Amino acid sequence: CAGGVRRTRPERGSCEWGWEAFEGGTTLSVCNVGDSHAFLDSGSAVLACSADHRLDTSARERERVRREGGAVGRSSLEEGGKGVGPLRAWPGGLAMSRTVGDLCAPQVIAQPECRQVWVPPGCAARLILASDGLWDGVAPKVAAKLVRAKGAPSAAAALVQAAKKARGMRDDITVVVLDVLPEAATDADAKPASPFAGGGLPWRAVVVDPDSPGASVSSVLGANGQPAAQVPAQVPAQEAPPPGARARPS
Repeated sequence: CAGGVRRTRPERGSCEWGWEAFEGGTTLSVCNVGDSHAFLDSGSAVLACSADHRLDTSARERERVRREGGAVGRSSLEEGGKGVGPLRAWPGGLAMSRTVGDLCAPQVIAQPECRQVWVPPGCAARLILASDGLWDGVAPKVAAKLVRAKGAPSAAAALVQAAKKARGMRDDITVVVLDVLPEAATDADAKPASPFAGGGLPWRAVVVDPDSPGASVSSVLGANGQPAAQVPAQVPAQEAPPPGARARPS
């Protein structure tokens, strides 16, 4: 994708964010660039399923940009003046280290980062994918709890309204809600309003970074679908903080 954009549109481009989620059996894979994020609600915990590409909050991405020849700093109204606003990648002045279409900033790449989580048979889960228009105003734990009793379409609409109430109309607000239902509740005539209304079994979610050496969904799970004793390269299984502590311009 990134190579195709550079070949066909060599001029300066504009910023895009993105994520992709797809379900293969009981494995969810999420890939993202930019400041859109995905969070998994297992019914008992909320976990991050995406990587942070804001330079303000990702020391790893700041290091990568500098290693590849870019500079990281804040905007200044005059040369030598005090920087203001979020950290940005230069040249280009982008607040994110990964986007699609920003050809003016060679250190800002379009390569996504991926996370995987395995949902055991008979268990329920909900994946909330949204732009920063939601997450800058509503914390992941609050968002998940707010719509836990709603079906996916009404949950997405309710989260858009919650973001508007929290932040006004100052940013785009895009929300997608994907439910993983217990096997017993997948019949269209018996589908519950919420994935957690169908009596799914309790489970502990483990989010895996498949790009880490030796890490895969199969390698971190035991035969019974529970986390193995030694779990390499997993995202800590704890309630995730919002990707940004405060609203930042993109």
